[in-house]
Amino acid sequence: MPPEGLVRSLAASLDEAHPDRLYFMTSEQSLRLARAVRERAEFPEERTSYITAGENEDVDVLDDMFHLGLRTIRQAFAHDIDPREITIEYTSGTKPMSVGLVLAGIVLGCEGFQYTAGEREAGVVVTGLERFVPSSLDLAREFENLRRATDLLRGLQYEAAEERLAAVNAKSLSSAIGSCSGHSRRRPKRFNIGTALNIGRPPRNSAKWNAAQLNCRRICASLLRQ
Repeated sequence: MPPEGLVRSLAASLDEAHPDRLYFMTSEQSLRLARAVRERAEFPEERTSYITAGENEDVDVLDDMFHLGLRTIRQAFAHDIDPREITIEYTSGTKPMSVGLVLAGIVLGCEGFQYTAGEREAGVVVTGLERFVPSSLDLAREFENLRRATDLLRGLQYEAAEERLAAVNAKSLSSAIGSCSGHSRRRPKRFNIGTALNIGRPPRNSAKWNAAQLNCRRICASLLRQ
């Protein structure tokens, strides 16, 4: 039988989220646990989906769980659910399952993430002492937008790059960049969007390179004025 304490904690998390539909990312071994959680939360079976790891997918391999996470979230897309309306509960499962699902959520544009914390006994949160911790991971999305904008600038796709950059909060990145700089012992200088969007060495066509640099500076200056 599934651990009763874990069932109660996960069911409490569902009660907190009030979902319209429910998607369980699970292994074959944990399928009974998922069903028990749904029953405890008294959530309708007809609005519940179980996305189970395949025979060649290992719940202890992050790459496999990332792909399983993508499949799970895309099940919601198949029901016309907007990624901004999805909340990912990543408390249970192996660590690769939790990380894989969160990464899949970031890639697919999900904006709600929740973790069930609280006082624990034998590794399980004590019933009634649950604390539901929400996260938005906005900063991760800003770094992803910055990365994609860099690729677009390298491809000289300025309008698409400008659209990506419009979603970037330069001040947030500035405060966070120190924790992402591992190659220097000195404290990094203030984050500079223009430096981050360095589009590489000049190509053979110097005119195209100059145009790229000018457009890059224009876009960065516009962003930093916001």
